[in-house]
Amino acid sequence: MILSKTCLGVGARNFQLKMSRNAIASACKVNQNPKHGFFDFQFGKLKMMKLFPSSFSTDTGARTATPTKDANASTNTTSPLSKLKNLAFQKNLCDPDGFCFPNTHWTFVLSGNNDDTELPPSTRTVNFLRVSEEGIYFCSKNKATSAACVSSDDKPVSFLYTEGKYRPGENIVQYRANGTCQRVPLDEKLLSIIPEYTITEIVASKKARLEAATSSEIRLSIEGKQSRFTEIVQETRSALAKGEIPVSELQNCIACWRFEPEIIETMDGGPDTVMWNRIQYIKKSKADAEGGDYWESRQIMPF
Repeated sequence: MILSKTCLGVGARNFQLKMSRNAIASACKVNQNPKHGFFDFQFGKLKMMKLFPSSFSTDTGARTATPTKDANASTNTTSPLSKLKNLAFQKNLCDPDGFCFPNTHWTFVLSGNNDDTELPPSTRTVNFLRVSEEGIYFCSKNKATSAACVSSDDKPVSFLYTEGKYRPGENIVQYRANGTCQRVPLDEKLLSIIPEYTITEIVASKKARLEAATSSEIRLSIEGKQSRFTEIVQETRSALAKGEIPVSELQNCIACWRFEPEIIETMDGGPDTVMWNRIQYIKKSKADAEGGDYWESRQIMPF
């Protein structure tokens, strides 16, 4: 019997362990961790492990996602956005179409430069609304200024998402991306996904500005006015629960965006892997008659 193991990375190396079935049974103890998808082969003091975790699909209680078909067979590269959607689906964060489940904590970090180069980048933690092949959907307060991290003028932004824990027996996946944000219509499907507390506080802030007779988009202080602002928040929450706030008003207060990445990097691994598995994806446009976009990928150094 022959056991073969391939070490991926710079200078791929192959080695084979040749021994009889009986010798393996007596000298080798094989353990499989069904949760994390790796095998340990122990020969005395020698311990070899599968280089990279297989996937998150074997987590206890995880959903079974249908693998996304390769949209670009010529490069044999599956879209990293499809991989992100499948990962989230397996983690019970979204449905098969990438829409976030109600009342689910699923967030990422978005950072963008201000028009004033003297100011540091503006960074926000944002709720996922949806992941699709077109991009990643999220919402913000409407009529954001140029000081915000998103705008419709193709201002470049950066994206960061991490899933998992870096500790023994577990794995972590990180998505890093650069791209731009495009304003998209806030339809009722996306509106139904936005957390109630987000809607309440955005609408209440809008009402407070109107009451203060200011249209300024700078940070408005509520110092000395906390009790009145609390009343506005409570009134808004009650009206929202009763369906007394029309969709048109919500759309006037809330903006919906789609982050469209151009470069994505993924890193996955953990204490039980030899090194980080780091893949870079670059979005390309087809010049032939087929049209459309596709992703090219390559494995790069961990650091």
